[in-house]
Order: sequence, then C-alpha cells, then structure tokens
Amino acid sequence: MAEQKSLEGVNETQASSVFVNTPDDSQKLIAVLNLKQELPSASFIVTMDNASLKQTYYSAGVTHVLSRDEIASKLLASCIFEPDDARSAVCRHVRYGLRYSTI
Repeated sequence: MAEQKSLEGVNETQASSVFVNTPDDSQKLIAVLNLKQELPSASFIVTMDNASLKQTYYSAGVTHVLSRDEIASKLLASCIFEPDDARSAVCRHVRYGLRYSTI
C-alpha cells in the first residue's frame, strides 16, 4: 500500500495531525480513509483541486479542507486591495508574475 510506504520511518502512532498531499483528489480521499483507520484520533488536513468535494472530505473525517483556488484568490485579492501588505513575499511573487509553487 502506497500510504504505508510513505509512513515508513515516521512515528505515526504519535501523530496528532496528518497533512495528506497526493497528486489528485481521489487519491487524497482514499489515503484519508485508509489512514483514518490507523490514526483515528489524528486531525487530517488536505488541499483540494475540486471544490465540490469539500463536504465529501468532511464526511470522511478530514478536519481542515483547503481549496487551492480559494487560497490563491484570497492571496491575490489581498495583494491588490491591501497594498500595505505588498512587502510580503507572496505579494511580491504575485505582483511580479513569479510562480509561487506552494499554493
């Protein structure tokens, strides 16, 4: 199982939070469902591409669901409408057209 391989070398029995980051939303959902069996008390955090799956993630037991599009649009709006924050690294990346790959 891919999730087991990614957990090798970490102390998952004492994990209080798990950030699930796989290439697509369906893989994230499957990973959450599988990991939830092994870590029932941990809080789960995922980023999603398809905002229509937000409630599905919550139903699967995910604690925090973050939409990449929502995050990106809020950061962009902040840079545009709050010019005092333009000194932050994110705003500089957005204003000068640099790619900010962690969003």
